[in-house]
Amino acid sequence: MVETHYHSKGGSFGIQLNIPLYTGGQTSSQIREAVARKCKIKNKWLLLIEKIRLSVKQAYQNVRSNYYRFMAQQRLLDSEKIQNLQQQF
Repeated sequence: MVETHYHSKGGSFGIQLNIPLYTGGQTSSQIREAVARKCKIKNKWLLLIEKIRLSVKQAYQNVRSNYYRFMAQQRLLDSEKIQNLQQQF
């Protein structure tokens, strides 16, 4: 701690400076904690992205599967209609 006072005819002026010589590793500990928090957040973000990707992929596969099932049923219905028409003649 440094204290300096200047006196003049009109008043005084002072400066106080506090510079810790040793913080007990507090700064490096805070940096490590910040890096760990950043890593944790990044991992959560990547996990969320992966979950979204899998959900989209599953939804696409469900739509595709249902489309092919619908088309197969449509062909079966068309085939039955043709057979019914042939039996009428």
